[in-house]
Amino acid sequence: VTATNCINNEFDQIIINLHDPIGPGRYNLFFKYGSNDSTTILNKCDFSLPINEPWAKIYVNTNFTYDHPKDEYVYCDPADEIPIAKAVKPGGNLKPPARVFYTWKKQPQNPRSEADTVFAEDAIIIDGERGSEWEVYADDDPYSDQTDEIWEIGVGFDYSIYDPFTGDTLNKKICYDTDRFRVIRYKNPPVEIPDYDLCPEDDWPTVDLDSMVQLYNAKVDDFVWKSFMQFPKDFLPADDLAHDSLWSITRAGYSTFTTPGAMTNRFNYFASLVPLEINGHICYEKDTFIVIKEDAKANIGNDTLICPGEQFVLRNNYDYLFPDSMSYRWFIDDNLIADNTSDTIMITVSGFYKLEVTKRTIVNSVCIGYDSVKIEIADSLYAPLVHCLSVTFKDGVVQQKFGATMVEGASGYEIRSIDPNSGRVSEWMKVTGDWGMHHTLKGAQLQAQFRAVNYKVPEDAPCRYGPISDTAKACEIEVKPINVFTPNGDGINDFLDFDLLELFPGSKLQVYNRYGKLIYEDNDYYNDWDGGKHPAGTYFYILEVNDPENRHGVYKGNFTIIRD
Repeated sequence: VTATNCINNEFDQIIINLHDPIGPGRYNLFFKYGSNDSTTILNKCDFSLPINEPWAKIYVNTNFTYDHPKDEYVYCDPADEIPIAKAVKPGGNLKPPARVFYTWKKQPQNPRSEADTVFAEDAIIIDGERGSEWEVYADDDPYSDQTDEIWEIGVGFDYSIYDPFTGDTLNKKICYDTDRFRVIRYKNPPVEIPDYDLCPEDDWPTVDLDSMVQLYNAKVDDFVWKSFMQFPKDFLPADDLAHDSLWSITRAGYSTFTTPGAMTNRFNYFASLVPLEINGHICYEKDTFIVIKEDAKANIGNDTLICPGEQFVLRNNYDYLFPDSMSYRWFIDDNLIADNTSDTIMITVSGFYKLEVTKRTIVNSVCIGYDSVKIEIADSLYAPLVHCLSVTFKDGVVQQKFGATMVEGASGYEIRSIDPNSGRVSEWMKVTGDWGMHHTLKGAQLQAQFRAVNYKVPEDAPCRYGPISDTAKACEIEVKPINVFTPNGDGINDFLDFDLLELFPGSKLQVYNRYGKLIYEDNDYYNDWDGGKHPAGTYFYILEVNDPENRHGVYKGNFTIIRD
C-alpha cells in the first residue's frame, strides 16, 4: 500500500499493489491500528481512528466480456436506411465513478494482404451514452450486388487515476472487451415511376414495371399497388407498407397497373411495392407517384387600380405539378404582347390583361387555360380650392362651414382645422357634408385645409392622398340685424336677434317707440329681448357693437313686432 500526494505525512489517497492475483468478487479493505504499530493512522487532530475506519470496497472482475445483441445487420440500398447499431451497456459489478466509452471499427473491404485484415487503429472513440449508437454501413462494391463487411464494437469502463493538475495517468485500470458483427448491403435498382400531369381529355395512365421483372428478377406475385387520399408526411418502411391503415390495396400480383378514375382530391396519390430478389434476398423497393388531370389553369389575381408611375407586377399564382411543362403568352386588350413568355409581367398602362397558359403533358397532349384582369391607373390628384362658406352661432358655439372644389379622380375628401392663435393642427377627418364637398368646424376663427382622397387604392398606396390645399381663412363675421320678430312663444323668431352678436359681448342696444321714447336699453345685449308687453308695431333701435377691431360701428334701423 502506497500513499500518494503525501505532504508532511498527510495523504488522502492510496494505491494498492497486489503481489499475487486474487479471484473475482467483492473485497473489503480495512486499515490496521495499534499503539505499538508503525502503521497507525491518525486524523488531523492526531487522534487514532476507530477500528475498521476508514474502510473501502474493492470489486475485482477478471473476465469482463461484452456480447453484442445482434450478429448481423442487413439492409437494401436504396430502399432502406443505413442501420444503426445499439450497444448494450455492461452491468455486473462495475460501479461508477468510471468513464464509459465505446469504440467502433470497420474492417477494410477486400483486404489485399493479411495485414489489411486487422482493424484500423484509429478507432472511433466516443465518451458517454451518445457513443452507444452508431450508423453501420457497408461500402459499395462495384463488382457485386452484395457487400459483406465486418464491424467491431468495443465497450469499456475506465477506472484509471489521473493527475488532476497535469492529466497524466497515475494508474491505468480499464475493463474493456469487443465483439464483432456482420453488415450486409444489397444493392438493388431503384423503382422510378413518373408523376403524371395530364389534360382532362387524356386517358388515365397505365404503369408498366415488367422491365423490373425481366432485368432484376422482381417477383410478380408479390407486387403491391396502393392508392391513398393524401401524401404521407413520412415514408413508411417498405415491410410496413402493406399494413398501414391509410392505404387501400388497389391491385396485387401484377407488374402493370392502370390508375383508377378521378378521386375526391385534386392530386391522386399512388405507390408501388416491388420485391426484388438479389442473391436469394428480397429487397422491397417502393416508389410513390401522383396523377392529376386538369386544364392549364391560371390565376393572376383581381381587377386592380394602381398609382401613376407605380411598379406593378402581374404574376401567375397557380401551383403546377410540373411548372416546366407550362408555356405562357400575355395579351393586352386582346393584342399579343411580344417578347414576354414568362409567368410575370410589369404593368405600365391601363387595359385588360390576359394570360394564356399552355400545358404539354408527358403523353404529348396539349391543353390551354386563361385568366384575365382589368388594370386601371388612377388619376393624379391635385389640391382643391377651399374657402369658408358661412358662419353661424348655434348650440352656444360658432360653427363655420367650409367648402372645396371638386378634384377629378377623387372619391372623397379629408379636412383638418388650424387654430391660428395656438398653432394647433387637428387630425385629418373625413368630410361629411353634401357630396363630400362641405364640412362644418366648430370654433371661432378656425382655419381649414382639405385634401382629396382616392379610397379605391390601398391605404399605403402613394397616390391615395392628393396634395394639401392652401389654408382657408376663417369666415368674416358680420353682425346682421333683422326687421321683424314674432314673440308668440312658438320657439321661432321669438326674440330681437342680431346675427352673430353673441361674439361681441358688451354691445349696447337701445329701442325707441314711434314717438321717440326709449322703451328698452341693455349695455350687454345677448339677443334675448322678447318685446316685453309692448304692442305690435314699428320700433327703432340703436346698436353699438363692441368690436375691438372696429370692423363694426353703430347700427341704426327699425323693426316690426308682429303679434297674433
